[in-house]
Amino acid sequence: MIQAVAPLFAIVVAAHAAAVASVATTAFAPNLIAAVPGIVLCLVVTRPIARAGLVVGGLAVVMTLLAPGLDGVHRWMPLGPLTVHASAAVWPWLCAGLFDSDRRWRRLGVVVVVVVQLVHGLQPDAAQATVLAVAVVPVLWSTDRAVGVVVGLIAAMTWWRADPLAPILHVEEIGTPIAALGLGAIVVAGLAVAVLFMPMLLAFRWAPALSSLLLRASIAAFVCAALGRFAVPVFGAGAGPVLGWYAMLSVLRLHQPTPSTRSSLSTDISNDSRLSDVQRTTFTLKPPVDNAPYKRTHNGR
Repeated sequence: MIQAVAPLFAIVVAAHAAAVASVATTAFAPNLIAAVPGIVLCLVVTRPIARAGLVVGGLAVVMTLLAPGLDGVHRWMPLGPLTVHASAAVWPWLCAGLFDSDRRWRRLGVVVVVVVQLVHGLQPDAAQATVLAVAVVPVLWSTDRAVGVVVGLIAAMTWWRADPLAPILHVEEIGTPIAALGLGAIVVAGLAVAVLFMPMLLAFRWAPALSSLLLRASIAAFVCAALGRFAVPVFGAGAGPVLGWYAMLSVLRLHQPTPSTRSSLSTDISNDSRLSDVQRTTFTLKPPVDNAPYKRTHNGR
């Protein structure tokens, strides 16, 4: 679980650069506060928790339209002492719904994705609309192509909506004080980004479809931050993206095969007289994992 402390690297880098630029380090307190429940969630995540994340996450994004806005923009929800960017905090749970083993939950996942994307258009939030589209459109293209087209079109249209919010140095423009510290700081920040991506790269061994979805969506979030006036994930001050990163890690851990699962699978394969020695070796080294949307990659016996 050493991966669970990965965001702390980025937070420290950003807080130091912001402090040099005369920004109080307390501005990054929400990031650290969000890391605590995030780490706990990674340790206790189960399929029912993931399903609750899909439903509660979708409702949280919808409720932002009723929460107090900022200059007509509605992206945040109050959560105790924090004000959380809801979509940035829950998007991995929404994507995970498309990979559920139960067809009914997968269909619900599609519905929630479409509703949340419509909300993105109303908030407006071009960055999160793009992140969601980049994540799910390739998945939906082979199963619900019309839905995928709708999700993509909404994302494109959000970029035409006016965004009146001015960028904040330690949120949307945190790259500026980091770059001001010189090449060394830029290299360190680049390493911090690589550390954030590492869990998704490692997960390609057991959940290639899901990990590639999360990876391309995470890259899209950084690209949107560079192109528009949007918060830099994890580096920028704010709890939402940190919660979202831990949601991503929780989803990956949920789909990771356990030692008992691998052991049971290996035993079943070894005892199956219908398999050749080559087949037993192949299946034992590469236990199938149900990580593809809308179908089972391993039907069992």
